[in-house]
Amino acid sequence: MASLLYSETQRSRQIWLWVLMIGILALFFWVFIQQIILGRPWGDDPMPDVLLIFILVIPVAVNLLFFFSKLETRLDETGIHYRYFPFHLKMKTVKWEDLERVYVRKYQPILEYGGWGLRVGMFRKGSAINVSGNMGLQLVFKGGRKMLIGTNNPDELRAAARKFAEKKNLLGDPS
Repeated sequence: MASLLYSETQRSRQIWLWVLMIGILALFFWVFIQQIILGRPWGDDPMPDVLLIFILVIPVAVNLLFFFSKLETRLDETGIHYRYFPFHLKMKTVKWEDLERVYVRKYQPILEYGGWGLRVGMFRKGSAINVSGNMGLQLVFKGGRKMLIGTNNPDELRAAARKFAEKKNLLGDPS
């Protein structure tokens, strides 16, 4: 097995998003309790109980998905390994020899990629996998395709990536 130089596991730390999602979930539960448990129809034209229960499943599922999601990143002699659970069940690997350049950079999640998560960038930015923050490992593949993997430890990731990137002549910020 290749020696591991870097390992990071990230979960979402965006408090505003947690507050919003839990607030929406609380509203749905309040309506559920009012109409289903207490028998007080909600609103002037209440929806059928079955539809209300069905609709309640959506925010519950989104909150569970958000709660259990995590981005794992590993660097070793073979390459860069990543997994965004539950979307990737197995680690994906990008081999060092498939890359043209690799570097850590600051980015604008909303402007460049439309937010956080599994994202496709605008204006030839490539794809991104991120959960929070605005720092990431930029991968430029041979052929020009780009991918960014978010990090909350940019200095440690930069040092680890540099060890392999220097050997393979992959370093280079886009200046």
